[in-house]
Amino acid sequence: MRILVLNSEIPFPPITGAQSRTYHLLRRLSAEHDVTLVGFSWDSQDPPVICSLPVEVICVPWEPSGPYRKMHEGSPSVSQAASHLLAYESAEPWFVSYYNSATMESLLADLVSRAFDLILIEHSFMARFLPFLRPDGPMRSKSLREPSPMSGPFVVHVSSASAVRTKTPKQRVGF
Repeated sequence: MRILVLNSEIPFPPITGAQSRTYHLLRRLSAEHDVTLVGFSWDSQDPPVICSLPVEVICVPWEPSGPYRKMHEGSPSVSQAASHLLAYESAEPWFVSYYNSATMESLLADLVSRAFDLILIEHSFMARFLPFLRPDGPMRSKSLREPSPMSGPFVVHVSSASAVRTKTPKQRVGF
């Protein structure tokens, strides 16, 4: 099965708890499946990713959006205006808008042509990229506890899942 994992960071090496969780998820999935990981690299000075797993790793450089830059680099009045915009006038919650990235959107729109069977989204704020993962229509996203026939890519958020239902009912991926 071809699996795309969308994460907020690249978990190599797995230092934090979240990175360790994602690392072990990738370790288990990559033992039996073709896995591609897409995540942000937070520092342009980061060394090249060294991954000991059979996983394709795609790093997307993160850059703060205009309002976040203004909030931290502008005068106090500009900073306050940017903060107000993000808190009260943005269509997205503050923390979700932090991950706004045209580079990630473009990359995901291109990756969709690979026809993934399963897309795992780590962290709910990364679901902001769902519109860019549509190959030819709306994505299917549903509860893991309700079996039903599927076609096309299947999208799940796995933070509380104990198993992922796949295209063939006998095939389960436990973690």
